[in-house]
Amino acid sequence: MEKLQTLSGHDGRVWHIDWSPSGDLLASCGSDKKIYIWKLEHNGWQVVDRLDGSHTKSIRKVKWSRSGVLLASASFDGTVVIWKRTPGSMEACLTLEGHENEVKGLSWSIDDKYLATCSRDKTIWIWETDIDFEYDTHAVLSKHTQDIKEISFHSTQYLLLSASYDNTIAIWSLQSDDWICINTLLGHESTVWDIKWLNNNIISVSDDLTLKYWQLEDDNKHHLKKTISGIHSRSIYSVDCSENIIVTSAGDDKIVIYQNDTFNILHIEENAHNNDINAVRLCNENFMASASDDGKICIWKLSLSLYH
Repeated sequence: MEKLQTLSGHDGRVWHIDWSPSGDLLASCGSDKKIYIWKLEHNGWQVVDRLDGSHTKSIRKVKWSRSGVLLASASFDGTVVIWKRTPGSMEACLTLEGHENEVKGLSWSIDDKYLATCSRDKTIWIWETDIDFEYDTHAVLSKHTQDIKEISFHSTQYLLLSASYDNTIAIWSLQSDDWICINTLLGHESTVWDIKWLNNNIISVSDDLTLKYWQLEDDNKHHLKKTISGIHSRSIYSVDCSENIIVTSAGDDKIVIYQNDTFNILHIEENAHNNDINAVRLCNENFMASASDDGKICIWKLSLSLYH
């Protein structure tokens, strides 16, 4: 890993980051109630737009739509704002209200037909999108008994993962226009902070200091196949994956890169930030961004030698 640039701009902790599907833009959000849009210019990554005034509390999550035209932001104020990308700027088009408490997670379905949101109120809302920005509530899902930390749509199917403070992962499927919980994964011993689809399998990270790999078996259920522990010394907050690698970041200020088939450790970046690393996101296996409580975003270049 080579650190290319440290981005400063947020006043306070940076909660989350997300690359646009084309990789040309990076969105970030934080406790300062602002969203920054970063772009690579001739003199490095620069802010090309700053979005504020639409949320009244910390912005916990930002997520680009699969098309890259829309950006959703989730806030501790209980709302979600939908932003539309226009030439040279982002425009706030809609505010979604319904959650009774902090909104923690966001995910768009493969065709952007659905937007899922999750909250401290223990519910998942599925919003059916509309080109005229008249989003309807398609479903409100209640399964978890505690705060829901993250959700993740499958890349090709109407399948949704949810991870919770109740230590469990739920798998939801759209069947006959109803969202059904088809499996609950038990194995973590503390809060599940982040989850990702790895093809049809699942990876998860937790406050219990483990990374777990869940494999889809012949019974059409996911079963725990591997647990990685002893790498991070504090809560693992974020995980991301690509065709070749998996990356994790944690409260121990470390970023760890693993081979995604063997889970062998390829690299450990000690002291990647000066405080908890809340999010790490890959971009085309060549670049990675990380965001921290230290108020900074780091852009990293990954060496191809990692994969050999």
